[in-house]
Amino acid sequence: MTGYQLLLSILLIICTFFLSGQSLQTQKEKTVAQQEWNQLRTYFREHSDETFLMDCRTMGAYTSGIWSSTMMEPNAFMAGGWLTASPLMQERFQILGAVDGGEAIATLPTVHYITAASDYSWLQDYICTRYPDTHIVEESRLCIGEKTFFILSAE
Repeated sequence: MTGYQLLLSILLIICTFFLSGQSLQTQKEKTVAQQEWNQLRTYFREHSDETFLMDCRTMGAYTSGIWSSTMMEPNAFMAGGWLTASPLMQERFQILGAVDGGEAIATLPTVHYITAASDYSWLQDYICTRYPDTHIVEESRLCIGEKTFFILSAE
């Protein structure tokens, strides 16, 4: 084996170890995300008489398989982003008796907003522009592993 072949072999071995380590980390992150999602689903099922609008930035962290129709709970759906104006969301809000998520949160006591962001002042600001006498309150916290989800409602 020439010096060049030896060097190339060593580099391939190093790259293989590096890439396998990345793959293991990615798999671990996906496993943690799936465990979080499973616990969220349990929470949604335990509160089946309530509706949860899920922060799209928080929920975007989960893998695409989570969002299949068999993995969604009927009382929880994403709010924000491009989904806001989709026919599906308009239909869901109509079923709830609201025009959009802002109205649903502000006027329906069984509709909650769930986010992992501890600063949700923007939601208060948004709701106050449309419903000046309405305030967003933290109803509860759901701690799953190292992540805390804030369950918010209006009063």
